[in-house]
Amino acid sequence: MDNEILNQYLEEYKLRFNEIGPKEIFKWRAVKCFQDNWDINSEDFRAMFTLSLNKSKIFLDTQNSLSLTMMEEYNLVFPEDIRSLFLNLFNEELDLNLRIESFKFNIERLNDGLFNSKKKSYHDHRTIISYLTLKYPEKYFFYKFNDLKKFCAYFNLDKPTAGKIENVFKFQQICKSIRQIIEKDVFLISFHKKRLSLDCYLDNNLNILTQDFVHAIAYRLSEISNINNNINEIVTSKINNFVDNVNFEGRFINFLENNLENKKLGDLGEQWVIKFEQTKLENAGFHDLAKKVEHSSVLKGDGLGYDIKSYDLNQNQIFIEVKTTRGDKYSTFYISRNELERSKHEKDNYYLYRVYNYSDDKLQAKLLCLKGDLSNVCSVANEYIVNLNTLI
Repeated sequence: MDNEILNQYLEEYKLRFNEIGPKEIFKWRAVKCFQDNWDINSEDFRAMFTLSLNKSKIFLDTQNSLSLTMMEEYNLVFPEDIRSLFLNLFNEELDLNLRIESFKFNIERLNDGLFNSKKKSYHDHRTIISYLTLKYPEKYFFYKFNDLKKFCAYFNLDKPTAGKIENVFKFQQICKSIRQIIEKDVFLISFHKKRLSLDCYLDNNLNILTQDFVHAIAYRLSEISNINNNINEIVTSKINNFVDNVNFEGRFINFLENNLENKKLGDLGEQWVIKFEQTKLENAGFHDLAKKVEHSSVLKGDGLGYDIKSYDLNQNQIFIEVKTTRGDKYSTFYISRNELERSKHEKDNYYLYRVYNYSDDKLQAKLLCLKGDLSNVCSVANEYIVNLNTLI
């Protein structure tokens, strides 16, 4: 697993935490509800089961699966059989592989006896590991095959085959490795704990947070992964004019926008990014750093190789070049020689912010971030055409 790419994802995850966080909070609520109500020895097993899984319906009953609905059907007829299946499944002294396969086999047997194979049980490995995670959230991770499949594709790992129980163990191992990185990130942990309300489970060993991050890589941060997967594709240069010496002194020369309309749009985009950066830092509690965000291209002029000086969520200084369009992210744009060279000099702290779908009326936009050395997407020149359509 490429830890450098993983850390880029982690930075983007933190950057967009306020956007992503609320969308998955139901998992912590589902675990809390289960932990508060589960009692395998309850006299009324069926009622206890329904109450315990009350907040799990959102991910156990989906467009493609009705596992919880089917379990409620089984509980109407076979509550004691279901109790026995969960007693076995939750017995940590038994082999995990055998527990999962035994549960799956016996659910299918009950389903066939009740519906004569006219209905699906919807109890696949994802559902069964969900039960285990609800019961033992400090040991297991919520599992989705598509999360594993996309993660493996992004990190060039062996492609998993659907339906194999080995996928469950592979996903658990991946999450354990990533958790070792997450548990060292005090800022992410701080953001995470702030979003948890009293009806949420406090995952002290960060298993649910780890799975949330993996899911974000697979779905929420997919644009970044596409760039990383295609970063070696060279973008055709506009001007073949090699320059040996680069001077980073600020000077008031407009290299690229040669008309007032484009200059105005560029300024608006930079103002939007300044507000974005200040809000990011304010939300993280770095109020002093938020005040230090600098519009460098205005204060010092063009030629610096970046527009804005800000800070990441580890309080490191970063340099941001902003490219704005009212169109989509695939619209062609240009970078200068100085911007390219600055990205090389500051590769660990340099970001190109592609601001797209910018709306003058609403002052809204979308943002795509590209971190690091830009030389892999540019030929040597004074100006470079960058077409994200070749990267994404």
